[in-house]
Amino acid sequence: YTALLMTFLELEKSSGFLSGKGSASLSSKDCPPAIYWWISRARTGQPPIPKNFGMLFWSWWCGIQPAWQNMSPSASFGAPQHNSNDWSLLDKPGKNGFWSVLSMLKWWGCTNGTGCDDPLWHAAMNDVKWVMECIMEFRCSAVSR
Repeated sequence: YTALLMTFLELEKSSGFLSGKGSASLSSKDCPPAIYWWISRARTGQPPIPKNFGMLFWSWWCGIQPAWQNMSPSASFGAPQHNSNDWSLLDKPGKNGFWSVLSMLKWWGCTNGTGCDDPLWHAAMNDVKWVMECIMEFRCSAVSR
């Protein structure tokens, strides 16, 4: 999780620590209810995490990916497919971006003290880290065009 946090800090730094509003948010369609609980309480506390939280997270995470990513919750979670395409759909700095994603991963990992043993949790951590790295590369390539 520490490596994920470091990548998140690099991602936010590369945006100048902007805090996006309105359309500068990741999609909330099919987002796990825990995130609504957390946001409604000014992003404080830990929401109740159901046993199926991992699948709720993956369903939402796959649903917000760019179409060319071709991810689905039923697919096997392994190495990412692409990295040189347009990442603007997920390039949302600030509290409505990856801060929420990292919070969900923390909750999942801390659930009943066993979340960190879940292979799906590790796959999610790796995929989220990889996506943040791709977004940073995308930002750099957009600047150089």
